[in-house]
Amino acid sequence: MIKKSIITGILLLLISIDAYAASEWVSLYKAMDDNAIVVRKNGEAYRIEKGVGCISLWRFEGKSVLVISPGLFLGVGSELILPDVDQKCRIWNSSSLGSVEGLRIQNRKNTRQSTNTCEDGHWIQSIAGNGEIIKLEDGSIWQVDSIDRVISSIWLPISNITVCGAYLINTDDGEKVSATKIK
Repeated sequence: MIKKSIITGILLLLISIDAYAASEWVSLYKAMDDNAIVVRKNGEAYRIEKGVGCISLWRFEGKSVLVISPGLFLGVGSELILPDVDQKCRIWNSSSLGSVEGLRIQNRKNTRQSTNTCEDGHWIQSIAGNGEIIKLEDGSIWQVDSIDRVISSIWLPISNITVCGAYLINTDDGEKVSATKIK
């Protein structure tokens, strides 16, 4: 009798844990070595750091991938699943990139979009004022918010950049800064 109640208790615990787990299809915007940018259907973008196992991640840029979160979205124990290739990997860390209204997933070759979308394919031409001013290869000039200048001050010219609304994302390092386009 005691054995049966212990087994029943364990089964109920496992069922409740599985009921709390959630899976969500997200769009893979950009794959970068051990990092990636994913976008939820509501437009929220996240930078994730992944573990081993998703070796074909780059092939899923612009496509849907599955995130399984045992608790909060992209929380502890979350996994990334690549459909049709039987690959999965742990998500070690994540950070919000904010809400990106009107974000459209694009092919790498198509890098020009409106100002409310993410544009990849940029790189830093020069950095001035200890990270305050960043000039990109297209001639655009960005003023980095004062709180983020400690990050942008150590970025290198020729670093790859994705412009995502009011954020510059260094895709080589997986870091982001808030910035205002001044030209």
